[in-house]
Amino acid sequence: MGIPNLFPQVSYALEKSLGLWLSVWAIRYNAGVDYKRGLRARVIRWTVVVTCFALTSVPGSSLGWFRVSSYLLGLCFLCWPNLAYHLGNLSEAWPTAEGCVGAVQQRSASRWMVDYDFEVDGERYGVHSTVKTNNGIREAAPSEGMRVLICYDPLNPSRSSRIQQQTAVPHGLTDDK
Repeated sequence: MGIPNLFPQVSYALEKSLGLWLSVWAIRYNAGVDYKRGLRARVIRWTVVVTCFALTSVPGSSLGWFRVSSYLLGLCFLCWPNLAYHLGNLSEAWPTAEGCVGAVQQRSASRWMVDYDFEVDGERYGVHSTVKTNNGIREAAPSEGMRVLICYDPLNPSRSSRIQQQTAVPHGLTDDK
């Protein structure tokens, strides 16, 4: 006598997802597109996957759309873990580092593309960010050589860093009183 399957829809969803997950994982691995994920992102990912797959077994003939939606959301988080990474970063405060503006290019009346570099743990990173000014005046955007405060992702500093415009200090000046 075998062990009874209490959640047949969950096991069915899991069985059908494994082949797709393995294929997508191989593509992601070879392309190197996954972000490094911390504990928070891993917990979010697997909580969403397990919860959504468990919701596929909700009874009721009128809830087919709900079961299919739950399955698809769980499948998205299973196959693309960067969703959990981005979701986890919504509420996380990033550390800061001082950087230097390299180049500034105007993209529209109020948007500027700013190239800057900064150092974290002895390693230099060069990235760019879009800065929006309220009035579109060039002086409101950072200028070349200006020191700025950078908020960076501690796990992926080269992939997702952003500039803190309001803390910009002209090069050569200090914040000390």
